[in-house]
Amino acid sequence: LFGLSTKVVHTVTTCNGYIGFLVGIGITMITQSSSITTSVLVPFAGVGALRLEQVYPLVLGANMGTAVQAVVSSLDAVGTDPLQVALAHLFFNLTGFLIWYPLPPLRNIPFFAARRLGKNAGIWR
Repeated sequence: LFGLSTKVVHTVTTCNGYIGFLVGIGITMITQSSSITTSVLVPFAGVGALRLEQVYPLVLGANMGTAVQAVVSSLDAVGTDPLQVALAHLFFNLTGFLIWYPLPPLRNIPFFAARRLGKNAGIWR
């Protein structure tokens, strides 16, 4: 990364995790794809350019952004069923975020699992 993109990535990944979460939501809302956000960040973490602790809030935000986008999309549908499903998706993701992110000891569980899976993938590739 060069120039402005380096500054943006550095600023976003070193700020408060909650700000990173909101940035992840914003990027997903703009691009309408959490896959773009995730597929850009995960390789950086894989090669060691970014730490898992830096990428984690952005990926959670991207996941939440997908749920928010589903709610927005469901508002155009006929009937209440699409909105009901979209709100269930949103609250499921919000509950997961509230369980795993606010308490630092609980954050270590996904970090441990990600590191273990990464080591196993490197061994068994």
